[in-house]
Amino acid sequence: MFSKYGEIVNSHVMRDDDGKSKGFGFVCFKDWQSAQSALDELNGENKPEGLEKLHVCEAKSKSQRQTELAKKTFQFKKSM
Repeated sequence: MFSKYGEIVNSHVMRDDDGKSKGFGFVCFKDWQSAQSALDELNGENKPEGLEKLHVCEAKSKSQRQTELAKKTFQFKKSM
């Protein structure tokens, strides 16, 4: 699915202890342009048919996610 955007260096589907997919995974491209193409097309308004529930985003560390959430929360509280 992702190889049409560029060369994939690594990919991994996260699984539980029974080997069942947890419903998410990671794809690492050789170059950032390929990753950006996948992000743009798979999250754009013209998502390929059948992939409406697919969410593609840049992988971030827990601290990065917490910082972004804190900023959004602050902005929300500030707007009230």
